[in-house]
Amino acid sequence: TDDDGPKVGIGRPVPRGKDLILLVTCPKSADLCKGRLQARIGKLKAGTVRFELAKGQGRELKLRLTKKARQALKKRARRLKFTATVADASGAQKVTTRRYRVPRRR
Repeated sequence: TDDDGPKVGIGRPVPRGKDLILLVTCPKSADLCKGRLQARIGKLKAGTVRFELAKGQGRELKLRLTKKARQALKKRARRLKFTATVADASGAQKVTTRRYRVPRRR
């Protein structure tokens, strides 16, 4: 039996105003993907968004950046770490991490 939770896909973030837009996908092997996506710049919490996806579904999520994260991105481009903590229908959890460089905000 598979006792690991689903490994979600985390797409490249696109800045839009005070938000980052990311495509998150649930694998076809999972019944359900329910969890949260968190972004960090080093130790600075940049934002969090909760989501729930069906088997094989993908959706664009709007992650609202914190004021400190927006200020940090105004100074220069930053490397952000995105962590998705996801559980499936049985409650098994998995953590998926991706790192992306986000351009400087003007």
